[in-house]
Amino acid sequence: MLILTEKDVESLVTFQEIIDINEQVFIKQSKKEVNCPNRIIIGLKDKGNSYFKPALVDDMAVGLKVVSSVPSNQDRGLPNTPATVMLLDPESGVVQCLISATYLTGLRTAAGSAIATKYMAREDTSVMVVFGSGIQADLHIRMILLVRSCIKTVYISSRTVEKVDVLIKELASLYKNVEFINSSAFNVKEVIGKADIIVGASSSKSPLFSGNDVKEGTHLCLVGTSLPDAREIDSVTMVRSKVIVDDYNSCIMAGDISIPIKEGLIDKSHILSELGDLLTGGINPRLLDSNCITLYKSSGTAIQDIATGSLLYQKALQSKTGQFIDMNGK
Repeated sequence: MLILTEKDVESLVTFQEIIDINEQVFIKQSKKEVNCPNRIIIGLKDKGNSYFKPALVDDMAVGLKVVSSVPSNQDRGLPNTPATVMLLDPESGVVQCLISATYLTGLRTAAGSAIATKYMAREDTSVMVVFGSGIQADLHIRMILLVRSCIKTVYISSRTVEKVDVLIKELASLYKNVEFINSSAFNVKEVIGKADIIVGASSSKSPLFSGNDVKEGTHLCLVGTSLPDAREIDSVTMVRSKVIVDDYNSCIMAGDISIPIKEGLIDKSHILSELGDLLTGGINPRLLDSNCITLYKSSGTAIQDIATGSLLYQKALQSKTGQFIDMNGK
């Protein structure tokens, strides 16, 4: 069995490779070439939750992701969402690889948003607004800049202003032609009104801005929460948007969508399709109306974890990265 650490994961692949493998697996999803049972959630008393998410991707991999959400971990110097991916040999069922998957989770989530942005955002985007300052915000900025290199200004807003300053310093050293602005203390209405792309990668439980301030033609990516009682946008934003999701069954339960449904403002048909169906020729709202507001909601799907993990495993074998342990040794 091969063991890959977070450091190993960061060294093995490029962002473009991650985007490519995730686009492939969403296409497989549309073609029914995956098996992704509903996740199992186990509460950790009042500390948080652990999620067990199995998946099989035809001709690629089978495995399980275990991820927890424990907000108090930041006081322990640990990730708030520690994760591990386990890959199995599809022939024998023997464990092939264990991957420390906190960074992997960030990679695959940002890749999903980048794919959605590639197909749904306007080609002439120049301003992106990002809510959040953690790994998700960081990776979303980097991957979206890959698919929309026309972006010239990125506003970053977070309750932890100091973390935004650190993130901006790092990003500014990598992207010389992009202006990064800490907008944490700015008037939210003014910033949102400029946005061509809005990314919600925060831990907020209540709407971050008013949907009345979102201009026509904007594209949104929401990844911050999948809880039924939490949301990053208000109902006005959801009503105004043409919605694509990564996984229907998970997203229909997320507060961004479930709350306006309970309010009677939308119904389940407001979700146009899953991302995979869009990639295989389904309705793309941007092609029908260039001025519409498009929205990609992600609650996370294990097919992305397993496909991304499989790529990392293959790259690790090629580069002889990681540590092998003989589980059957005596």
